Amino acid sequence: YYFLMSEFDSSFDTLTELYNRAAYKKILRRITGRKAFSIINLDINDFKAINDTYGHDYGDSVLKTLASILRRELDDRYICFRVGGDEFCVLSRVTDTEKIESQLEKLTKALSEEKDKRMPTVAYGYRIFKGDEPMDFKKILKEADDRMYDHKKKYKADRAK
Repeated sequence: YYFLMSEFDSSFDTLTELYNRAAYKKILRRITGRKAFSIINLDINDFKAINDTYGHDYGDSVLKTLASILRRELDDRYICFRVGGDEFCVLSRVTDTEKIESQLEKLTKALSEEKDKRMPTVAYGYRIFKGDEPMDFKKILKEADDRMYDHKKKYKADRAK
């Protein structure tokens, strides 16, 4: 019982109560074969500036708020992880672009409607694996990451206008 409970507890990020990086890596090792899935990478825009301007306690509250919004806005077909400081990843069996885009729009809208107007935006990128190609996790993860950084660059360019 103790071993089972310690394994369960070690799968969660204590700040956000989302699954943590260790749980993320464990699940990635289990994904094999040709089953379709999607991966979404999210990163908080300007998080360093938030911590530098408002302090780390406020930064922690931003992380908690984002985690809460992820749990609320993404339905039960999505599994959310905090994989780094302000980096999040979502895995899902949803492979329909329109459904993923719809979920991301709901997430973006919920962030913009937060009462605290200091709440930042997020950059995201996703990759759908349809199962009709050789499984190459490094390539899939890199493509999702590249798309997230393209989204982040667009955000920064829009802010500069």
